[in-house]
Amino acid sequence: LLRVVPWFLCPLSWFVSADLDVELYRTAKKSPDLKAVEGDVQKISEFLLEQRPSRHVALLLHDANCPHCRKALPELDLVAKALTKEAVVLGHVDCTSNKAAMRTHFNLKGFP
Repeated sequence: LLRVVPWFLCPLSWFVSADLDVELYRTAKKSPDLKAVEGDVQKISEFLLEQRPSRHVALLLHDANCPHCRKALPELDLVAKALTKEAVVLGHVDCTSNKAAMRTHFNLKGFP
């Protein structure tokens, strides 16, 4: 069965999808399964040095303004929930406010 959507409803569906992405992003950002690493480059480096001897660590360096990053964080949250019993730490760092320092220290080319 083929359903035709009127042209004036197409932009509306885009906004609904964008709002859902933002809500999923906000929920994942507060997830207890994902370790939120806050602070400057020094605190992030300390976190990595503290966790690495006993566990594998994966950090998502994300920008809240990047649509790809907003989609990636909820997916990482699902993976973190699946790996709660493993010796793996999944975390995220919001690089929105200090992009320049993060790019320099971690050799990032851009987001995502």
